[in-house]
Amino acid sequence: MNVIFWDTETNGLEKTNSVLSISAIKSSFIIDGPSIVSSIVERYERFYFRKSGEALGQKAIKINGLTDEIIKQRRSDAEYPDYFGSDIRAFRLFCEDTKHFVGHNIFYDMQYLNFSLPLIFCTMKANTKIIGLKRKNGQLKFPSLEETAHFYGIELDKNEMHGSMYDSLVTYQIFGKMLEYAKTRELVLGFLKKGAI
Repeated sequence: MNVIFWDTETNGLEKTNSVLSISAIKSSFIIDGPSIVSSIVERYERFYFRKSGEALGQKAIKINGLTDEIIKQRRSDAEYPDYFGSDIRAFRLFCEDTKHFVGHNIFYDMQYLNFSLPLIFCTMKANTKIIGLKRKNGQLKFPSLEETAHFYGIELDKNEMHGSMYDSLVTYQIFGKMLEYAKTRELVLGFLKKGAI
Protein backbone atom coordinates (compact mmCIF):
# COMPACT_ATOMS: atom_id res chain seq x y z
CA MET A 1 0.00 0.00 0.00
CA ASN A 2 0.99 3.63 -0.39
CA VAL A 3 1.24 5.99 2.57
CA ILE A 4 1.66 9.75 2.11
CA PHE A 5 3.57 11.80 4.70
CA TRP A 6 2.93 15.49 4.20
CA ASP A 7 3.25 18.97 5.63
CA THR A 8 2.48 22.60 4.82
CA GLU A 9 4.12 25.89 5.68
CA THR A 10 1.75 28.83 5.85
CA ASN A 11 1.64 32.60 6.26
CA GLY A 12 -0.11 32.29 9.64
CA LEU A 13 -2.19 29.96 11.76
CA GLU A 14 -5.65 30.82 10.43
CA LYS A 15 -7.56 28.92 7.76
CA THR A 16 -7.66 32.13 5.73
CA ASN A 17 -3.85 32.42 5.63
CA SER A 18 -2.03 31.43 2.46
CA VAL A 19 -0.24 28.11 2.01
CA LEU A 20 3.34 29.01 1.09
CA SER A 21 4.62 25.48 0.56
CA ILE A 22 3.28 21.95 0.53
CA SER A 23 5.38 18.82 0.41
CA ALA A 24 4.65 15.13 0.50
CA ILE A 25 6.53 11.85 0.49
CA LYS A 26 4.74 8.87 -1.01
CA SER A 27 6.05 5.65 0.47
CA SER A 28 5.28 2.05 -0.34
CA PHE A 29 4.66 -0.24 2.65
CA ILE A 30 4.74 -4.01 2.33
CA ILE A 31 3.50 -6.04 5.31
CA ASP A 32 4.56 -9.69 5.23
CA GLY A 33 3.73 -11.25 8.58
CA PRO A 34 5.93 -9.60 11.22
CA SER A 35 8.11 -8.03 8.53
CA ILE A 36 7.37 -4.51 7.28
CA VAL A 37 9.37 -2.94 4.48
CA SER A 38 8.95 0.67 3.35
CA SER A 39 10.57 2.72 0.63
CA ILE A 40 10.04 6.21 -0.73
CA VAL A 41 8.63 6.06 -4.24
CA GLU A 42 7.75 9.68 -5.05
CA ARG A 43 8.09 13.22 -3.72
CA TYR A 44 5.92 16.30 -4.19
CA GLU A 45 7.04 19.83 -3.37
CA ARG A 46 5.66 23.20 -4.42
CA PHE A 47 5.99 26.82 -3.29
CA TYR A 48 3.39 29.59 -3.55
CA PHE A 49 3.06 33.32 -3.05
CA ARG A 50 0.72 34.95 -0.57
CA LYS A 51 -2.75 35.80 -1.82
CA SER A 52 -3.07 39.30 -3.21
CA GLY A 53 -3.57 41.83 -0.40
CA GLU A 54 -2.56 39.43 2.40
CA ALA A 55 -0.01 40.95 4.75
CA LEU A 56 3.23 39.14 5.48
CA GLY A 57 2.74 36.97 8.57
CA GLN A 58 5.80 38.08 10.50
CA LYS A 59 5.68 35.35 13.18
CA ALA A 60 5.15 32.56 10.65
CA ILE A 61 7.85 33.80 8.28
CA LYS A 62 10.32 34.13 11.15
CA ILE A 63 9.86 30.38 11.71
CA ASN A 64 9.64 29.04 8.14
CA GLY A 65 11.78 31.66 6.40
CA LEU A 66 9.50 31.81 3.36
CA THR A 67 9.84 35.45 2.38
CA ASP A 68 8.66 36.53 -1.06
CA GLU A 69 12.26 36.46 -2.29
CA ILE A 70 12.89 32.93 -1.00
CA ILE A 71 9.64 31.69 -2.57
CA LYS A 72 10.66 33.27 -5.86
CA GLN A 73 14.01 31.44 -5.69
CA ARG A 74 12.41 28.12 -4.77
CA ARG A 75 9.89 28.38 -7.59
CA SER A 76 12.65 29.12 -10.08
CA ASP A 77 11.09 28.39 -13.50
CA ALA A 78 8.00 26.69 -12.05
CA GLU A 79 5.20 26.06 -14.49
CA TYR A 80 2.52 25.57 -11.85
CA PRO A 81 0.21 28.40 -10.59
CA ASP A 82 1.46 31.17 -8.31
CA TYR A 83 -1.13 30.47 -5.60
CA PHE A 84 -2.01 27.27 -3.75
CA GLY A 85 -5.75 27.80 -4.17
CA SER A 86 -5.32 27.67 -7.93
CA ASP A 87 -3.17 24.54 -7.80
CA ILE A 88 -4.81 22.34 -5.15
CA ARG A 89 -6.06 19.92 -7.85
CA ALA A 90 -2.45 18.92 -8.55
CA PHE A 91 -1.98 17.75 -4.96
CA ARG A 92 -5.31 15.94 -5.09
CA LEU A 93 -4.13 14.06 -8.19
CA PHE A 94 -0.90 13.14 -6.39
CA CYS A 95 -3.01 11.66 -3.57
CA GLU A 96 -5.47 9.70 -5.75
CA ASP A 97 -3.76 6.30 -5.43
CA THR A 98 -3.41 6.53 -1.65
CA LYS A 99 -5.76 5.89 1.29
CA HIS A 100 -3.34 6.39 4.19
CA PHE A 101 -2.10 9.86 5.17
CA VAL A 102 0.27 10.77 8.00
CA GLY A 103 1.25 14.16 9.36
CA HIS A 104 2.49 15.76 12.53
CA ASN A 105 -0.53 17.83 13.57
CA ILE A 106 -2.25 16.65 10.39
CA PHE A 107 -5.54 18.25 11.43
CA TYR A 108 -3.94 21.69 11.08
CA ASP A 109 -2.72 20.96 7.55
CA MET A 110 -6.02 19.39 6.50
CA GLN A 111 -7.88 22.68 6.97
CA TYR A 112 -6.22 23.98 3.80
CA LEU A 113 -7.51 21.15 1.60
CA ASN A 114 -10.84 21.18 -0.23
CA PHE A 115 -11.06 17.39 -0.24
CA SER A 116 -11.11 14.76 2.48
CA LEU A 117 -8.47 12.16 3.26
CA PRO A 118 -9.76 8.58 3.74
CA LEU A 119 -7.48 7.42 6.58
CA ILE A 120 -5.39 9.75 8.72
CA PHE A 121 -2.74 9.31 11.42
CA CYS A 122 -1.41 12.16 13.55
CA THR A 123 2.08 11.51 14.94
CA MET A 124 1.61 14.43 17.32
CA LYS A 125 -1.58 13.17 18.99
CA ALA A 126 -0.48 9.51 18.86
CA ASN A 127 2.64 10.37 20.87
CA THR A 128 1.16 12.77 23.43
CA LYS A 129 0.72 10.17 26.19
CA ILE A 130 3.71 8.09 25.05
CA ILE A 131 6.15 10.98 25.44
CA GLY A 132 4.29 12.48 28.41
CA LEU A 133 5.48 16.09 28.23
CA LYS A 134 3.60 18.40 30.57
CA ARG A 135 2.68 22.06 30.67
CA LYS A 136 3.31 24.22 33.75
CA ASN A 137 -0.22 23.43 34.94
CA GLY A 138 0.50 19.70 34.85
CA GLN A 139 -1.64 19.00 31.78
CA LEU A 140 -0.17 16.90 28.98
CA LYS A 141 1.09 18.95 26.03
CA PHE A 142 1.21 17.98 22.38
CA PRO A 143 4.85 17.22 21.50
CA SER A 144 6.38 19.28 18.71
CA LEU A 145 7.94 17.52 15.73
CA GLU A 146 11.36 18.25 17.20
CA GLU A 147 10.41 16.83 20.61
CA THR A 148 8.93 13.71 19.01
CA ALA A 149 12.01 13.14 16.86
CA HIS A 150 14.23 13.57 19.93
CA PHE A 151 12.17 10.98 21.84
CA TYR A 152 12.77 8.43 19.07
CA GLY A 153 16.47 9.22 18.75
CA ILE A 154 16.22 10.85 15.33
CA GLU A 155 19.04 13.28 14.63
CA LEU A 156 17.80 16.57 13.20
CA ASP A 157 19.30 19.28 11.04
CA LYS A 158 17.94 22.39 12.76
CA ASN A 159 18.72 24.49 9.68
CA GLU A 160 16.22 22.39 7.70
CA MET A 161 13.45 22.29 10.33
CA HIS A 162 10.18 24.01 9.36
CA GLY A 163 10.74 23.27 5.69
CA SER A 164 7.73 21.28 4.49
CA MET A 165 9.79 18.60 2.70
CA TYR A 166 12.19 18.12 5.60
CA ASP A 167 9.34 17.97 8.12
CA SER A 168 7.58 15.39 5.93
CA LEU A 169 10.75 13.30 5.93
CA VAL A 170 11.11 13.56 9.71
CA THR A 171 7.47 12.48 10.09
CA TYR A 172 8.21 9.46 7.88
CA GLN A 173 11.17 8.60 10.12
CA ILE A 174 9.07 8.97 13.28
CA PHE A 175 6.41 6.67 11.84
CA GLY A 176 9.11 4.08 11.11
CA LYS A 177 10.43 4.31 14.66
CA MET A 178 6.90 3.90 16.00
CA LEU A 179 6.70 0.60 14.11
CA GLU A 180 9.79 -0.56 15.99
CA TYR A 181 8.69 0.68 19.42
CA ALA A 182 6.69 -1.82 21.48
CA LYS A 183 4.26 0.76 22.92
CA THR A 184 3.25 2.15 19.52
CA ARG A 185 3.75 -0.74 17.08
CA GLU A 186 0.19 -2.11 17.32
CA LEU A 187 -1.31 1.36 16.95
CA VAL A 188 0.63 1.95 13.72
CA LEU A 189 -0.06 -1.54 12.42
CA GLY A 190 -3.76 -1.06 13.08
CA PHE A 191 -3.69 2.10 10.98
CA LEU A 192 -1.79 0.47 8.13
CA LYS A 193 -4.12 -2.53 8.03
CA LYS A 194 -7.24 -0.37 7.74
CA GLY A 195 -8.49 -0.51 4.19
CA ALA A 196 -5.76 -2.96 3.20
CA ILE A 197 -6.71 -5.47 0.49
